[in-house]
Amino acid sequence: MMIAFIITLMLGYEKSLYDLYPMVNLASFGFLMVMLPFFWGRMNHFKNEHILIVGVFLVAIFSSLIRVELGDIFKYSLSLIIVVFYIFYLNADDIERFLIYIALGSVVLSLIGVLLFLLGFDYGIHNQRLSSFIFDPNYTAVLSGYGFLFFCISSRSIASYKIWTRFLFSSVCLISMLLTYSKGGVVAVLIALYLNYFIKKDFVRLISSVALFAFFVFAIKDILFEALSGFELFRVDMGLNLRDIYAVIALEGIGESPIFGNGVSAIKDAIALNGFGNSSFHNYYLEAAFVNGVLYLVLLLGLLALSFWRSFTFDTKTASLNIFFLALANNFSFAIGGVGLISVIFTILTLKSLSIYERSNTYS
Repeated sequence: MMIAFIITLMLGYEKSLYDLYPMVNLASFGFLMVMLPFFWGRMNHFKNEHILIVGVFLVAIFSSLIRVELGDIFKYSLSLIIVVFYIFYLNADDIERFLIYIALGSVVLSLIGVLLFLLGFDYGIHNQRLSSFIFDPNYTAVLSGYGFLFFCISSRSIASYKIWTRFLFSSVCLISMLLTYSKGGVVAVLIALYLNYFIKKDFVRLISSVALFAFFVFAIKDILFEALSGFELFRVDMGLNLRDIYAVIALEGIGESPIFGNGVSAIKDAIALNGFGNSSFHNYYLEAAFVNGVLYLVLLLGLLALSFWRSFTFDTKTASLNIFFLALANNFSFAIGGVGLISVIFTILTLKSLSIYERSNTYS
């Protein structure tokens, strides 16, 4: 059932909370309803921290009601049902199994992508960037980066894999991620590895080293840009690829309607008014505030902060995976409660982290 669920998510492509089609919503919801009888009778307990994640969606639904956006009401209501399903019916073993299957699937996708890339497969608009056979380059980078970190960072969940197997799997994923030429993916992986190295050290050392590193990069940013501009891997010559412009558009929209937001459909309209054609700001945090208001963003950030802190305190590997997705959310559009594969991984990692209270064999 878990494998069938993952395949369904993959075929649904990455349609996040801010870019859903009704049929994708209904298909995902229908699959959960089919699975429900198999989980009946082993309902998990609803914990206090789960009130926060439910509250996030209730604020989104309320804002949608105020705006009288029926499409948004439907999307957020469905996402709330999906998240509640995860909370009540996915136990720790289900979550670990899901995360392992996703990691193994990312190895397969990465391998196929690398082979197609070496064979000169024409990706058309992607300018020869590796994008496997189903995802675009950026989302391939997310999956490959996840697979690399999963098998690269030691934990009990992969203790049964021999070291050479882990090395092979992580190498394939790393090569795939680099060939996507995704700046955001590379930076997010480096942040995750940096955190994983220092997380077992003194916390003050972690914070101070991050501050010093940030100051150093800022001081030499012009030299660094010039040095990397000719290095095709990072596509530095493209700059932020309109993300800075999209951020300004989003901030203007947030300023116009900070309480209840502007709604999902307003994203495309706001971008079009500025002469660009896109339906996303490519930034989960800005989209959250733009669509549903500042209160929604504050609750969302509180949820993500609590989730990360739990994993940071008790589970090194999960904390590294968390920071990987939190960093990527600044460059991509996936969401808590979304039905796309990346969004589901992000959601389940968040829920797993919320349930960590102590170091144990289950979460280590």
